[in-house]
Amino acid sequence: MTTREGELSAAAIKAFHNAWGSSDYPPDPVDPDALASAEAKLGTGLPQPYKLAVLQTGLPRPTIELLDFICDHEIDFADISDFYAPDEIADETDEWRKLGMPNHLIVFASDCCGNKFSFSTQPQENADEVWYWDHDFDSVKRLAATFEAWLNCFVALKE
Repeated sequence: MTTREGELSAAAIKAFHNAWGSSDYPPDPVDPDALASAEAKLGTGLPQPYKLAVLQTGLPRPTIELLDFICDHEIDFADISDFYAPDEIADETDEWRKLGMPNHLIVFASDCCGNKFSFSTQPQENADEVWYWDHDFDSVKRLAATFEAWLNCFVALKE
């Protein structure tokens, strides 16, 4: 993992915020100690591109405009309604694992229906692949090869 990957992911967060956030609600800052604490609670590290990006830019706060756009255009895409703060990452992951989410997933965001966007602890080509766990159907689907690519899919909707 290079610093360049973290920079690309940070740029993707900024672009996502510009597309689907509000200047009235800037991204929430992330405390490095809180991130380290979440990793300790999880017993594993989060992907470096993700960590570098959220530490540099914060967590974006999408508005309802994203969900409205997806619904209005009948796009087969799950919206992002919330990015989790570090303590929420550990707590949400723990709670949803107890409710049947696969143990190899670490949640970092959710859609409007409570389904989870996750990273996997299983070996793969890119540690920051984004996975989607649908709690109604107990299904897991790979959405993107990288955190950056996943965010850029949402940015592209605005272009």
